[in-house]
Amino acid sequence: MLVEGKGIVLTQLKYGDQSIIVHILHQTEGVRSYMVHAPRAKRSSLKCSFLQPLQLIDYIGQHRVDDRLDKIKEVSSVTPLHGIATHVVKSALAMFMGELLYRVLEGEEASEELFNYLEEFVLWLNASEDQLAEVPIQLMYRLSVELGFQPSAFDSGDYFDLREGRFTGTVTPPDYLDKEASVRWRRSLESLSASEAFKLNDLDRSLLLEDWISFFRIQKSGLREIKSLSILRALFH
Repeated sequence: MLVEGKGIVLTQLKYGDQSIIVHILHQTEGVRSYMVHAPRAKRSSLKCSFLQPLQLIDYIGQHRVDDRLDKIKEVSSVTPLHGIATHVVKSALAMFMGELLYRVLEGEEASEELFNYLEEFVLWLNASEDQLAEVPIQLMYRLSVELGFQPSAFDSGDYFDLREGRFTGTVTPPDYLDKEASVRWRRSLESLSASEAFKLNDLDRSLLLEDWISFFRIQKSGLREIKSLSILRALFH
């Protein structure tokens, strides 16, 4: 079945000498996986440069009903993302965001509302000259909202329960944050829920990002390792 539409490239993996497997978030079909053979003709419309993380594309895909990988028939770039491609920090963020989205959204039902938000987020990142270190935390918060496990910032209690997604007065090992970490978590949640800008020092940002990863691993059982996280650690911490 041929399916035409918009997509956001998430990740790609080399497969053999002349092929790659590309994971794409389709606007109405959700996350799909495609086998792409490197084009031999210079004028081919199937350019691998269009398949880098977070690229916004229009494409035609051949979606299969069996277990074989889908194929891309045609692809074109919606908006050239030079601001991401030529910026070391933005490129690293694109790798992390693409891998995170693939790990979290694989198997989820398609959401055009989420797709539209992510499309706007990518365009903002491409053009932004703002401080970018808090972007991963902002994205993870928004994903938790869209996927139905948004953590609450307004419960009473000194400890944050990572499994229940709320503050509590009792400790439930091992899925909770200690008092210091819970204070940091509450302050960031209050800013995020109010769409207010916030800035963290390197240590607090590093610890908070690790807490968010832990939260997602509990909420999304089976979430695999996000390998590009190590690149963010090197850049921001």
